Amino acid sequence: MFEGNVMYPLFNWVLVAFGVLMGSFGSLFMKWGAIKMPQDLNGNIFSLIYNILINPLLMLGIILYAIPTAIWIWLLRTMPLTLLQPALSLTYVISALLAVFLLHEHVSVLRWVGIFVIIFGVILVAQN
Repeated sequence: MFEGNVMYPLFNWVLVAFGVLMGSFGSLFMKWGAIKMPQDLNGNIFSLIYNILINPLLMLGIILYAIPTAIWIWLLRTMPLTLLQPALSLTYVISALLAVFLLHEHVSVLRWVGIFVIIFGVILVAQN
């Protein structure tokens, strides 16, 4: 089905990049929304669901997470999963960068090494 050195249209790669960015920003908004959640939910699932539904930051994060899902379904029609799934892992890289610059989170050296391993792995997989 996906044989040889197939070149995929630039539009596909733009969709991949857009999906990665939307997923990364989805994570960021969910973090911001989670910070604003009440601390005393006491394990009550209904209270948790209610607080998620009334939290605009969490809802935006969920929507931004849904966009890449639709994009991936579209792309999986014409591109191999073994190429798309590693590309999706770039979401972890962008999310870490957003966490450092916008949330002022600390990333240890070992985590940075892991992030560079992800980047290197995606480059290897993309070489066809």
